[in-house]
Amino acid sequence: MMSWISLDGSLVLKVLLETLVVLAKRFQNPFIRHHKIHSIIVPWSAKFLFSSSSSSFLFLSPLLMGLWDSLLNWLRSLFFKQEMELSLVGLQNAGKTSLVNSIATGGYSEDMIPTVGFNMRKVTKGNVTIKLWDLGGQRRFRTMWERYCRGVSAIVYVVDAADRDSVPISRTELHELLTKPSLGGIPLLVLGNKIDKSEALSKQSLVDQLELESIKDREVCCYMISCKDSVNIDVVIDWLIKHSKTAK
Repeated sequence: MMSWISLDGSLVLKVLLETLVVLAKRFQNPFIRHHKIHSIIVPWSAKFLFSSSSSSFLFLSPLLMGLWDSLLNWLRSLFFKQEMELSLVGLQNAGKTSLVNSIATGGYSEDMIPTVGFNMRKVTKGNVTIKLWDLGGQRRFRTMWERYCRGVSAIVYVVDAADRDSVPISRTELHELLTKPSLGGIPLLVLGNKIDKSEALSKQSLVDQLELESIKDREVCCYMISCKDSVNIDVVIDWLIKHSKTAK
């Protein structure tokens, strides 16, 4: 698929690059400052980006389109803050508070105190501010899950993948929660925690036992993680950032 812009291609590229250089100096962007992107891209672009003999047409190949999107996203990140609100739910001892700490500081403690009721914490990752509701998983607190899941950017459901006896209860509670009309369409991220333990389920086994493939009314994603060993925490953060929204 090809896209053509009827503009002076060399002028467009020059203006774009000069703008990036100015912004990089102002915001102290390390990539451009250290790698001198303005002196690298210009000769490279002159040789490879213009496929037409006339510079009046700029040919945007798939590669250049990808670079263009990346540049636009970078520029947006300089000027627009992103925000999101999440609810972390799941049975007690699944590792929800440990996940919050892993996302916030990368730290882990064996002596975590079970959450009573709920805790709220704000975490900033780059230009994204994440407001996390850490909800208690004991039976008496599960009725309030729906209230704190309304209007959030995503529901994060944490499961102890090493506690096989609790998985059927987790499945029942998850599907009961998702039947609430107020939560329709909210993306769901399921995390199988404690994969550092030998008895932990595989990802496919967890997906099957939780019957995730039967959920059709929203985006569903599942990752296997270990808060203790920081396994896939970076992947979780990337998923959360992609589901953030521009602050108004």
